[in-house]
Amino acid sequence: MKKAFMFKSMRVVVVLALSVAIAAALITLRPEAQRQVRTETGPLVEVLSVKAEDLNMIIDGYGTVKPRETLKLVAEIRGQIVDIHSSFKEGSFIKKGVVLIKIDPRTYRLEVDRQKIQIEQTKAEIKKLRQEIKNFDASIKISKADVALAQTDFARLKKLSIRNVVAQTTLDQAEQRYLASLDRLQGLKNQLALTGPLKEQLEAQRNMGKVMLRQAKLDLEKTGIIATFDGWVLEKSIEKGQHVNSGQYMGSIY
Repeated sequence: MKKAFMFKSMRVVVVLALSVAIAAALITLRPEAQRQVRTETGPLVEVLSVKAEDLNMIIDGYGTVKPRETLKLVAEIRGQIVDIHSSFKEGSFIKKGVVLIKIDPRTYRLEVDRQKIQIEQTKAEIKKLRQEIKNFDASIKISKADVALAQTDFARLKKLSIRNVVAQTTLDQAEQRYLASLDRLQGLKNQLALTGPLKEQLEAQRNMGKVMLRQAKLDLEKTGIIATFDGWVLEKSIEKGQHVNSGQYMGSIY
């Protein structure tokens, strides 16, 4: 019994010794721990290249839309409408420079021609008057010579009559010729003086004719109603063949 107890004790000691030896070996042979640096990572993202492009934006809103420009078409002259452009109707688009409405231009063309003729007639009258002035100047020059001659003859005969060399009737005739020459000279001077105001009147008439001609040409231009910008027809209130008066509303564009 004693031997058996000792044998069991020896086995326990041997097992403990082996366990200690194995534990020591494991500790000795254990690999040294390495320190790791912690790195922070961000969230996963997707990278895209940016491109510039036009996008149609739809905006809902409420309000009143007003055009930037609005043109009211008003007749500046009277006459019959002879033509209306095919685009001049409500809602249609029109281009700048298009003749929208045409008023009969014949009367206004005739007025332009009449004023041109009137100016030419006035010019002819001024030319004629200038020639008359030259003729008066020449006649006055001759008349002055006649006066001088008649005066000399009358003075000579007067001296002779004092000595009773010539008859009184001869002296009287010489005096009448002298007075008549003076009267003719004065008449020519009076006529020449009247040419001044007449010339001024004709020149004023010519200038007025030029003004009237410009007005006639302007009225002729007004026979065509032209669109001054690209736009849309808002309203049309006239028809072909209709007679319009100056100041009458015919429509509008915007």
